[in-house]
Amino acid sequence: MERYYIYINYLDGRRYEGQWLNNKMHGKGIFSWADGKKYIGEYYEDKKEGYGELTLYFLLNKFLGQMVRYIKDNGKMENKMEMGK
Repeated sequence: MERYYIYINYLDGRRYEGQWLNNKMHGKGIFSWADGKKYIGEYYEDKKEGYGELTLYFLLNKFLGQMVRYIKDNGKMENKMEMGK
């Protein structure tokens, strides 16, 4: 099975950039939403699964940890306003 690297821009402002296998997001990738949310991490058969960083800019928070079918598990939430101090 050959894995590809692709860029997809959706009409509603979402964007995926990353690895692609069998017409699915699979491997490492970046998914961003029009409202500023961004997920950088691992995918398994179109699901956010494995280690990832979910940034919620509108809440000024970032989640770092394991994703299990897009459910945050074994991670921590950081306040972006405090990062870099």
